[in-house]
Formats: sequence, structure tokens, C-alpha cells
Amino acid sequence: MNFRQIAIALLSLLAGALVYLADRPPEATWFVQNLPFNLSLHDYAGGFLGGLGKFLPAFVHVFSFSVLTAAVLGESRIIRLNACLFWLVADTAFELGQKFPQQAVKLVPGWFSQVPILDQTSHYFMNGSYHPLDVLAGVAGAAAAYFILSITKQSHPSKQSQPINLHDQQEEGIA
Repeated sequence: MNFRQIAIALLSLLAGALVYLADRPPEATWFVQNLPFNLSLHDYAGGFLGGLGKFLPAFVHVFSFSVLTAAVLGESRIIRLNACLFWLVADTAFELGQKFPQQAVKLVPGWFSQVPILDQTSHYFMNGSYHPLDVLAGVAGAAAAYFILSITKQSHPSKQSQPINLHDQQEEGIA
């Protein structure tokens, strides 16, 4: 696991949550609306991101979950690529579900209604709004995630995690 990448992913998720807390009205965000206390900052900072605030969550979602997934699964190029593509496809599918809500709701399994958070899936499709820039933001999030994953990969495992090899130590003049 790459803890630097995990930290980047968690910090970006926090930034995404702040968008919902500050830039969106509380009644428009499920997790803010259902808190037992008012955590919304919308009255103080609403709209501070301008148009960017509409599309930033799509970027952050794909970026954060791509980085987090690859950080946990491994650092190979194929894992990085697959993590980014998986979250881009997932995000795009949900965006298309907002464009075609009737069809999307038919695909939601009935048992979702019994699971907290998943029980909001149909509501998300029926009340969400599709915008092609959300899809573009997801593409940008996947590209940014791949870039960050590539430059933050651990180039060499630490010497402490490598098994001791007496022959290598003799060649290096250690033993």
C-alpha cells in the first residue's frame, strides 16, 4: 500500500465534501440534509466556486477513488490504468443514469431499498441532472489520477522490507 497516495485520495475526498457543504444548498445534498445538526456552510459561502462547483464533484469522485483503489491494490501500470478506467466508467454510468432516469431506475435492484445510502439510488437518478461537462470532468479526474499515481509510486521498496541476502551484502562490501 502506498500511504502517500492514500493520503492524497482522502484529502481530495475531504475537499469534495467541502464543495457539498459550502457550495450546495443543504436540501440538495443527501448527507448534509440528513445530519442531525446543521453542518452546511452554504449560507456563508454558497456559490464561491462559481461554475466550477457544479463539475468539481465529478472530477473529485473519479480522481479520489481511482487513487485510493490503486494505492490499495498495487502500483503496477495495469492496476493504475484499470483503477482509473473503472471509476471513470462507473461515474459515467451514473451520469448517463441521470440523463435516462426511467431506464436507470429499472436497473436498480429491489434490495437496494433495504440498505442505507443505496436506498437513495433511484432518487439520485430521478432528481439528478445530467451535464456533459460532468462526464468531461470525470475524464479529467481519471487522467489526473493516473498522472498522480505515476509520479507518487514508490520507486524502490525500502531496504528494510527486502530479505537479507548475504551474497549481495558481500558485493556491496557490507559483510
